[in-house]
Amino acid sequence: HDLPVAFAAIPTLAAAGGREHYPPWPVLPLSTTTLLNHFTFVRAKLPARWWSLLSSAFTHLDANHRDSNLLSLLFSALPLARRLGSRGMAAVFLGGHIAAALNTRGRVLQLERYVDRSTGRLAPSWLS
Repeated sequence: HDLPVAFAAIPTLAAAGGREHYPPWPVLPLSTTTLLNHFTFVRAKLPARWWSLLSSAFTHLDANHRDSNLLSLLFSALPLARRLGSRGMAAVFLGGHIAAALNTRGRVLQLERYVDRSTGRLAPSWLS
């Protein structure tokens, strides 16, 4: 039950970068720079940014990305959560995310490549 709340509380990079409206519910006031520095995972920055292994599970490029992830969780994770309970489901979700993140072999993940590092804003090419 807490996973959807975490998804909804973190603004998308598009909203933080001024490319889309914030959702009608309250979100944390995080800038694009904060999202990139603390909520995206880059393997080369381990162990200094160890928390990003977990926080990157809740970072999304835009509302479509976030919403499609929430829908897939709704249909695939609810039956599993009923069997495992909240803690078991959180362990499976975060464990799966950590395994996927560590499998990047040092590559930059999808969200970070769309941001202009000099300004901290989304680059004009982020939709392509």
